[in-house]
Amino acid sequence: MLKSIYQGLASACSMVDCCFGLRPCHQAVFPCIRSCSYGDRKVFYNYDGTETVEPLVDYFKPTNTPVKRNMIRGMKLDKVELKQGLNAVQQIAAVVHFAQKNDLKVRAVGTGSSWSKLTNVRDVLIDMTALNQILRVEKQTEDGSLFHIEVQGGMKLHDFVRVIDEDYGMSLPCMGNYAGQTIAGIISTSTHGTGQDYPTMSNFVAELHMIICGGIEVRVRIPREGEIDEDFETVRRRVEAAKYGDPVLDIHSTDVFRAAAVGFGSLGVIYSVTLTCVPVYNIRETRHYIEMDWPESITADSRPITQAPVSTTTTGGFKPTTYSTNSEAGESIPTDSCRDQKPVFRIPETVKSMSAGQGKYFSFFVNPFPRRSREDPSRTVLKSVYLSGERTESTGSCQCDCCLNFQCCACTGCRGQSACQIVQTDCSASCLQLGAHCLPSFIPWFADCGLHQFARDAPYIQKWYNVLTFTNGNLHIKTAEYCIPLEDLDAALADIVRVLQEYGKLYQTYTLLPIYVRMVKADDLYMSPANRHTPDGGLCDRYCYIEVPFLPGAYGIDEFHKKLEDFLFTKYRARPHWSKNNFLSFNRVERLYPYLDKWRRVYTLFNRDGTFDNEFTRKCGFDDFHLQRMSEESEEGAGHGRSRGRDRSTERERPTEDNSSTGDLQDAAKDSPHICRCSSGGCGSTDVIVTQPRPSTPPPNSSRVLEAGEITVERTEVAVARDSRSQQSDGDVSR
Repeated sequence: MLKSIYQGLASACSMVDCCFGLRPCHQAVFPCIRSCSYGDRKVFYNYDGTETVEPLVDYFKPTNTPVKRNMIRGMKLDKVELKQGLNAVQQIAAVVHFAQKNDLKVRAVGTGSSWSKLTNVRDVLIDMTALNQILRVEKQTEDGSLFHIEVQGGMKLHDFVRVIDEDYGMSLPCMGNYAGQTIAGIISTSTHGTGQDYPTMSNFVAELHMIICGGIEVRVRIPREGEIDEDFETVRRRVEAAKYGDPVLDIHSTDVFRAAAVGFGSLGVIYSVTLTCVPVYNIRETRHYIEMDWPESITADSRPITQAPVSTTTTGGFKPTTYSTNSEAGESIPTDSCRDQKPVFRIPETVKSMSAGQGKYFSFFVNPFPRRSREDPSRTVLKSVYLSGERTESTGSCQCDCCLNFQCCACTGCRGQSACQIVQTDCSASCLQLGAHCLPSFIPWFADCGLHQFARDAPYIQKWYNVLTFTNGNLHIKTAEYCIPLEDLDAALADIVRVLQEYGKLYQTYTLLPIYVRMVKADDLYMSPANRHTPDGGLCDRYCYIEVPFLPGAYGIDEFHKKLEDFLFTKYRARPHWSKNNFLSFNRVERLYPYLDKWRRVYTLFNRDGTFDNEFTRKCGFDDFHLQRMSEESEEGAGHGRSRGRDRSTERERPTEDNSSTGDLQDAAKDSPHICRCSSGGCGSTDVIVTQPRPSTPPPNSSRVLEAGEITVERTEVAVARDSRSQQSDGDVSR
C-alpha cells in the first residue's frame, strides 16, 4: 500500500524537484525525487537519491528484444546490422565500440546501491536492469550437488535466489543481508555475507562474460583440470589482436580472473555471470539479546564514559583513551602507559565460540551507547543481539508465499518486526529522526528499538535467503563498512564506539542504528577487502566487517565516516567496502592492496583507451595507470621495458615487509596499546617489552604520500601529479 502511494506521488511530480528542500530531515519524500527532472533527459539517481548521474550523450537501456535502430545519439549502425537486429550483448558491444571511436566514457549501472561514485560517468550510462534472465544451467557433478548457473548481470539478487529455488531447487552458499543489488554489482564490489567458512560473493563466480574496450567480447574463468593456465603476456597478445565483431574470446587465466572478479565496472561491462550453486537448504537461526561488559574503570574516577577528543592529524581528529583496572589501588590508568595492561573491552568468549564451526552463519548487532545494566545497575554494558544460524533439514516455520515474499508478523513463517516490510520504510526512518531531534536524551533508547526488533525467543527456521537477508532496500540507510583482521575485532569495535561517542558529544550527531559485525573467510582476489595478504605483508585467514550505518536525513554523515575511516586506516589498516561510503585515494589504495600492480595490468589491458574511466577511477588514481602503461610500452620499444616489467611482477608475487621507514615505526608505535609511550621514556614497569609494530609496506614500484612524521621520499612527476589529483578528489568528496 505504501509503495503504491509512493508511486502515485512520484508520477504526480515529473518536471521539478519539488520536495528536495524537505529531504535533509524527511527521507519519506525521496520516492518523489526519482521522477523529478529539470529537463527532458533522464537522470539516474542512486538508490537513496544522494548521487545523480546526468550523462551528456545518452542514457541507454539494453533489452533482450532484438534492436533494429541506432541506440544512442550520434550512432550510425551498418545497414546489415540494422536489418538483422542486435541482441542484448551485441547492443552493449556496439555502444562500447562507438564510445571508443568517439572518445566517450561509458559506465554500466544496476540499482545504484553505492555511494562511492562507481556509476558517475560523463557521456554514456548503460542501465542493465532489463537484462534479468537465466541463460544457462549446467550440472557439474553426477550427484547434482554442484551446478553452474549463468545469469545476466542486471538481474536483482532478490529475484535470482527465488528463481533458482523455484525452478531448479538451487541456492548460493551464502549471501548478504540486502538483496536489492544486481548480480554484476554484487561481484564487482566484493559484496559479502557472514560466516567464517564463507568468502565474499565474488568467490562464487565461475565465469564472467564481459564487453571490454573496443566492444570486444571475452569470457574469463580459471582453467579447469587439464587446461593450460595462460600467463598474462599470452592473454595480452590475444586481446590486442582481437577486433570488434570477432567471436567471443575465451580467456583461461587465474591471474586475469582474480583481477576481473572484483573490477568495480572499470574493466568493462559485465553482461553475464556464471555462479556456482548448491542444492537449496533451510537455516535454523537463534537470536538472543545479550549484554557485553563495558569497562567500569572509565567511570571509576568520575570521568565520563567518553573522553574529550584530542586533535591529531593521523587519527581523523580523535585519539580515544582507554583505561584498565590493572593497578594496585584499583584506580583507572591509561592502557597506553605501559605494555602490561589488559585490554579494556572484550567480546564474550561465549559469543565468539558461536561464530566458529563448519557451516555457521553468525553476526551480531551492538548498540553503541554504553549504559547501566537493568539486571545489575553496577555494570556498564553494551546491549547487543547475536544471530547464529546453521543449515538444517527441518522445514520448521510456515513457508507460504506471504512469508517467503512479503514478511509480516502474522504467522510463524515470518521473522518478526525486523523483517516486516511495513516497518522497513523511509516513513519509519523519518519518524525516528524527528523523535531524535525532539528528544535527544532518548537516542540510546531509539537505538534499542532496532535491537529489540531483531531479538526473537523461538528459533527461526526458513529458506536460506529469508534468514540471511533483512531488507529488500525499502529503507534507504547510508552506511560505511570496514574490513579488519578478525583478531583485531575487540579493539577495533571498542575504538569505534568511543569515536562515535566523542563525535556525538562534540557535534551533537548520533547514529540511531546499531553497529553490525560480520565475519568472512579470506580469499585471493586482488582487490577484495578480504584478500588474505594484509597491507603489512602478513597473512590473514579470517576477517571481520564492521558496519556503521546512519538513518537517512542525519546530518554530518560524510564528515563522521571520513574521520572514522582515517582513524581505522591509521591504526588497523582497515579496508573500506568499495561500494559503501568511503574516501579512498590512490595513496591509500596503494598501501592497502599489495596486489594492486597485478590488477593494474588487467585494468590497462581491458580498459586500454580509458573508455570505462569515471569519477571513481579518477578519485582512486587509476586513470594514471594509462600513463604508466604508455611509459612501459616506450621502454619496451627501446628494448628495456619487458624484462623490467617481469622483474616488477616477480617482486609483487609475495608482499614483503619494509622496516626501513622510521616514520612508519613511529606512527605504528603511537597506535599500539602494547608499547610504552611515557613522556619520561619509561613507565616504571619492570616487564615493559617494546615490540616491533606492524609496518606499512608500500608497493616497490611507486611512491606514496607519507603520514605525518614520516620521512619523505623522492617522487616522480607522475606520482606528484597523481597526489595532487588525489588531494583534490578528497576535498571534493568532503565537500
